[in-house]
This record gives sequence, structure tokens and C-alpha cells, in this order.
Amino acid sequence: MLVDDIPPASSLRPHSLIAAATELPIDSESVDVLILPHVIEFEADRHQVLREAERVLKPEGRLFILGINPWNPHGLIGHLPREPAVWHTRSVSSHRMLDWLGLMKFEAEYNAAFSISTSQVLGRPDSLWDRTKAELSFAYAIKAIKRRYTLIPLKPQWINAPSLAAGHMFEQPKILTLDE
Repeated sequence: MLVDDIPPASSLRPHSLIAAATELPIDSESVDVLILPHVIEFEADRHQVLREAERVLKPEGRLFILGINPWNPHGLIGHLPREPAVWHTRSVSSHRMLDWLGLMKFEAEYNAAFSISTSQVLGRPDSLWDRTKAELSFAYAIKAIKRRYTLIPLKPQWINAPSLAAGHMFEQPKILTLDE
């Protein structure tokens, strides 16, 4: 079990756990809800974090991801050479996150966009204007449900056709000549 520097027991709540996000000391398929608030941006192996989330979630378990939008105006300014970055993140766009979750068999949807001001929350952007505002928002929230698909093999049903055909099945082709 990998547990990073555990503080004294008196400061921990009864059910606290401190561990690396890439190696959770939790049984497989034992968690109903998992929340990843800005974890993906600060982890070196982002795909392993998502694989761990998929491993510990029960089928039909819910995953909530809060991420920093790399296309927000503040983030774009931070990439200019003159501006020192406040923190160095590896932000993932909401479209890429939805694609990754889809490949892992999650049913995921863009749930909300947040501006820097907490008073402006855009839930489920449907119109073109709302989607544009969501693309330029500071952060996003994605809700995903782990789906487990069971493949049921189908047995071919053969048509009961006789193996031999009685009589003449085909007529001899009639050749036409120019005389006729």
C-alpha cells in the first residue's frame, strides 16, 4: 500500500486516506462515487489516474471531474513568453477528456462551465452562444457513469434448405444468332 507522509492520527478524520492518485489502495469495483477536483492537471500520468478511477468504481458508478479549461483567456495569456505562469498545469480540454472517457466505456457528458467569478455557472450548454461561452470558461465539470457491457454471443440460425435440388435448377442459356 502506497501512502504518502501520513500526518499524526489526531489530525486525521476517522475515514481519511492519503495516497497517490495513480495507485489507489482501494479494492477494485468498490466505490460508488469518485470526485477528481483538478487532479488530472497536476499528475504526470493522467491516463493512469483515469485507469485507476475506472478500476475502483463499481459498474454504474459515477465519476465527477473538475478541470481547468486550457482555452480560457487567463490560461492563454499565461502561455505568452512575457507572462510568468502562476502554476504550471497540463490542462486537458473538455473535448479531449470526453473522448478519453468514451474510450474507457464511460457514458460522459459536459455538465457545467465556470467563470473566474463563482456567481457565473453555465450548466449544460445547449445553444451555440452557451457553448461558445463554455469553451472560453475558466473551468469545466464532467459527469461520467461507468458502463459495463456484456457481450452475448449469437449462434447462427441456418436456413433449413435441402442439400440437393431436384430437377433442373437452371435453364441452358439460349444463344441468339444474327439470323434470328
